[in-house]
Amino acid sequence: MARSISSLRSQKNGGSRSSNTSWDSDVSSACDRGSDTSSTNSDSSEPQDTSSTYSGNGTDSTTVQVDSDHKEETSSLQPPFSPRMIEEDQRRPEDDGLPNYARDLLDLQALYVDSLGRSPPMDVKQRSIHACRVVPCVFYTNFQLPNPIVILATNAMASNRHVLVLGGNGKISRLLTVILLKKSWTVTSLIRNPDQIDDLKKISEGLPGDHKILVHDLIKVDSQEKAAAILDEVKPDSVVFSAGGLDLRPFAARSIIRIDRDAAIFFVKASVANKSVSHHVQVSYLGARREQAPWWTAEDWEGWKKVNSTFLGPYYEPKTAADEALVTEARKRDGLTAVSVRPGGLTDKDEGGVLLGQTKQARGMTTRASTARAMALVLEKEGVKGHWLDVLDGEEDAAAAVDRYVRDETECAEGEPVLKN
Repeated sequence: MARSISSLRSQKNGGSRSSNTSWDSDVSSACDRGSDTSSTNSDSSEPQDTSSTYSGNGTDSTTVQVDSDHKEETSSLQPPFSPRMIEEDQRRPEDDGLPNYARDLLDLQALYVDSLGRSPPMDVKQRSIHACRVVPCVFYTNFQLPNPIVILATNAMASNRHVLVLGGNGKISRLLTVILLKKSWTVTSLIRNPDQIDDLKKISEGLPGDHKILVHDLIKVDSQEKAAAILDEVKPDSVVFSAGGLDLRPFAARSIIRIDRDAAIFFVKASVANKSVSHHVQVSYLGARREQAPWWTAEDWEGWKKVNSTFLGPYYEPKTAADEALVTEARKRDGLTAVSVRPGGLTDKDEGGVLLGQTKQARGMTTRASTARAMALVLEKEGVKGHWLDVLDGEEDAAAAVDRYVRDETECAEGEPVLKN
């Protein structure tokens, strides 16, 4: 089959660039990841038969979607999108516009491709993967392929970090994705609804990182093997589980169990088993615990017990079980950074300072922006010892707070039965 795609020259003159309240109100949004059912950011977990779809987005590219059930895709790619064979030693004037390393890294068995979504068509020669901008392409060979193969090439200047964000259309996920793309990381956003693709890809416009979109229904991930298959397909070095979220509709209980608990546990197990994954981060909430935190007051704990048994009743057990599984599974592999970031009541206010770690304050709010920032900072750290990280709005700089959390090996799961077993 085709090998990794390489350098694509820029079209002459350039393609267009893409362009405190009461206790109950404090905690009422504690588990909301920002995906109200009426919102355009919704990533509802109801079952739906949708084929897996990859979508790439870059500053000089057009998104390409692949429907694995569409068998005649190549037939639509007729001239002007046909490949052109070029003599291997033939020097082309347009090659002068390529960096030296792009001209030097010729592949003697190169396949020749045309970029998609451009006019007029381009003669493009395959080169090293390190010599290209972010452009999705379809490979052509001298034998018939059942489907086009779409690969999103890596920006030559981009970091080699690759994060899979499960539940990629949630508010926290979108904020996190922007932070990571600004660092030139690669992000694959997994979403359930293909109708969200066009809106989601807008968040990466003009950013240096590579943004991919994978459509898959997490409610169908009912085993560790299925979670592992997604990791094998995407090949990330880091996994973020930010799917699910607070949904108190009567019929939502099934999806809460199957996503917030089951899928979350399957993915943490798959991450632990996959030696290529160095970081696993998930989102929970501050009150998801079995026992009173040693640094909390009895009054605080009684307040959380009331909320966990009433308002957050359907949500408390699944999230607590997922957080416990993260601790249990992460202990099976040395060197893995596995952290559950646990905010208070979520708000859409601007990012600010934080109160982070074993917070003596048990009540409070956390901006989604600060939650995403804490997650991004954890993804930068190696060998983090703590597994639960509580975070509220506060006065401390987030980077300094996370540095302290890592340095002091703080564990917010202290006092929990899972650490005693």
